[in-house]
Amino acid sequence: MSIVGTHETNKYLLIIAGVSCLVYSTYSTSIYPTIACSTTLLMIQRILLGVTVVHVFFWTVPQAYGVQVVVSWLILVVSPLSILLSPSEPKPRLLCIGFALTPPFILLCASYEVFFVLVLLIHLVFWFDLECFQSNTLIHQSFLILVYLFLSFFGLGNIASVNSYDWSVVRFFISVFSPFTMLSFFLLKIFIPFLLVSCTVRAIHVACSGETHSIQAPTETVLLLVLVMCDVMGLVFLFLVRNTGSWKDIGLSISHVVIVNCITLALMCLYSVASYLVPADERRNKGSFAT
Repeated sequence: MSIVGTHETNKYLLIIAGVSCLVYSTYSTSIYPTIACSTTLLMIQRILLGVTVVHVFFWTVPQAYGVQVVVSWLILVVSPLSILLSPSEPKPRLLCIGFALTPPFILLCASYEVFFVLVLLIHLVFWFDLECFQSNTLIHQSFLILVYLFLSFFGLGNIASVNSYDWSVVRFFISVFSPFTMLSFFLLKIFIPFLLVSCTVRAIHVACSGETHSIQAPTETVLLLVLVMCDVMGLVFLFLVRNTGSWKDIGLSISHVVIVNCITLALMCLYSVASYLVPADERRNKGSFAT
C-alpha cells in the first residue's frame, strides 16, 4: 500500500494561522464577558489550539509518528466536544463553535485554507452584528446566505480541477492509501465552513427572535427563498449542460448542476445540526415576550 502525505506542506502557514486563532480567541474573551466566565472552556480550547500548533511544528519527527497520529485523533474528537461547555448566548456560542472547529480544520489543511476559515469566522461575526443591528429584507438575507455558502465551498479549492485539492491533508490521521477514509476527511473539511454558516444563520434567528422590536423574518421563510434561488440556478445550469466538446467541458457543465443541488441539501441538513449546537434561549425569549 502506498503511503499518503508525501506532498510538501507549508507547516509555517498552519502555525501562524493557529497562533492567529489564539490571538483572536483572547481578543474575543476580552470583549464578551460570558466567554470569560467559562474558565474550563477557555482552558480546553486554548490548550487544544496550542497543542495543535506544537503538533504541526514537530510533525516531521519520524520517531514519534505513532504518538502524533494518536494526538491528531484526540484533537479531532475532543475539540468539538468542547462546544457542550460553551455559553448559551448566540454570539458567544457562535465564537466558541468556531474556536472548537478550528483545531481539527488546521490538521486538515495544507496551506492557506486555515486563514480562509478564520477570516470567514470573523466575517460571519460581523454579519451577525449587522443582522441584529438592522433587519434586512428577505431577498437580502437569502442572497447573503447563498454567497457565504458558495464562498465556503470554492474558498477551499477550485472544483474545475481535482488536483487543486491536496489529498495529503489526511497525513495527520492515516499513513496508508484508503479511498473511503480519505473521502470522509475531505468531506469533513468541506462541511466545517458550511457548518459555521449554518450556525450563524441559526444564531441570528435565535438572537432576533428574543427581541420584541425585531422584524426578523422566520428562518424557514429565508431558507425557502434560498432553496428557490438554488432551484432557479439549477435549472439554468441544467439547460447549459453540454454534450459536445472536451470531457473537461462536459464534466464542468455537469458539476455546476451537482454543486448547486448539493449545497442546498447540505444547508438543510447542517441547519438541523446547527439547531442543536445553537439552542434557543428560552429564558430570554420568555422575558422579552413578557415585556
